Amino acid sequence: MLLMFQAAELYQQSAEQGHGRAQYNLATLYLHGGGGLQQDTDKALGLLQQAAAQGVMQAQSFLGVYWTMEPHRDMFTASQHFTSAAQQKHMSSQYHLGVCYERGWGVERDVTRAVELYMSAAAAGHTQAAHNLAVLQRGTMEGVCG
Repeated sequence: MLLMFQAAELYQQSAEQGHGRAQYNLATLYLHGGGGLQQDTDKALGLLQQAAAQGVMQAQSFLGVYWTMEPHRDMFTASQHFTSAAQQKHMSSQYHLGVCYERGWGVERDVTRAVELYMSAAAAGHTQAAHNLAVLQRGTMEGVCG
């Protein structure tokens, strides 16, 4: 337990100096109330935004997922965060961005781009991306053959 308190203190110091990874780690402690910190979602989101702006792909992905949920759903903002993380080869963000392109959520619908993203995520081991890719390919084949 003492180590968690020390970690929180070190993350706080580093986050104040602008270190993106420390901002992300501190945000996760605020989200769950770890390291002796009180749970504070607003503070966590602020830190996640700072980390995302510095290119921390885990923060970008987290914010992407956050913006897909009610009551604050904003698919345009979500797709922007997923795009930033997917450009860094973040597997889960590639999948989520693929869903955005497949359904036209926050971006113009582009099934070809969705397939590309699903392929990248599936190649990295994302099973749901592989499933979505198979469904899209099966639908394409049925359209050609049916």
